[in-house]
Amino acid sequence: ECGVCLDAYHIHMEEFNVYDAIRQVGKRLYDFHVADNNRFAAGLGQIDWPKIVGTLKEIGYDGALTNEFVAPVDRTPAAPYPEMVERNPVDISPEQLKFIQDHGSSVLTEKFYTDQMRITAETLLPLIK
Repeated sequence: ECGVCLDAYHIHMEEFNVYDAIRQVGKRLYDFHVADNNRFAAGLGQIDWPKIVGTLKEIGYDGALTNEFVAPVDRTPAAPYPEMVERNPVDISPEQLKFIQDHGSSVLTEKFYTDQMRITAETLLPLIK
């Protein structure tokens, strides 16, 4: 017996029918990762969150919705969120920062991260109440 974790971002890339994939997992679902199809907060992309939450309720899921946005860092002058990257990160070693940057990311500002959390909450909380 093994539990399953589904990830909204990945099932939207990989599954022919997202909702059938959730139904197929059914009672084996132990965690559901939340990020929109663009990897930003739920509500900033094209995922139909009312339908996702409705399908989760349909299978009787009442477990965790784990916020897992991994906002892509755009370093171009046309970046839609120019203030997302922390310019003077603290509480991170040079080695950790290098690892993050080598993998195409960066340290997010507290404001950007908080905004992403708020947007996810505003999108999902009305649906799960």
